[in-house]
Amino acid sequence: MRQKSVFLILAISLFVSSIAHAEEVCFSEADAEAIVVDIEKGKNLAEQVDLYKQANAELAQQVKLLKEIGDLQKQQLEVSRTAIEQYKDIIKYQGEAFQQVLKEAKPSILKCLIDAVGFIGIGALVGILVL
Repeated sequence: MRQKSVFLILAISLFVSSIAHAEEVCFSEADAEAIVVDIEKGKNLAEQVDLYKQANAELAQQVKLLKEIGDLQKQQLEVSRTAIEQYKDIIKYQGEAFQQVLKEAKPSILKCLIDAVGFIGIGALVGILVL
């Protein structure tokens, strides 16, 4: 029986001491609400951080792709410049060839004079012979 009474005294003292310190251990209703609100804000902020990480990864991928596009456009520009230079050279050579063909096809003034004098001479000879 003595053990029961000692156990009962210990249980009552433990219960009383826990009630006395309950205010120190437990939170007030306002503090509990604030803690819950802070926990919810923390969850929301963690979700936002995840979304920002995903958006950042997508933007990094877009930047990478835009850099690749820029490099390809630079290469294409260089190829176009080379092609333009080649076309300029071709046009220059065609112009020179055309001028050469014109010179060869166009009779010289001296040749025209010699031909004209020759025809006049032949005409005069024929005229003299016919008379």
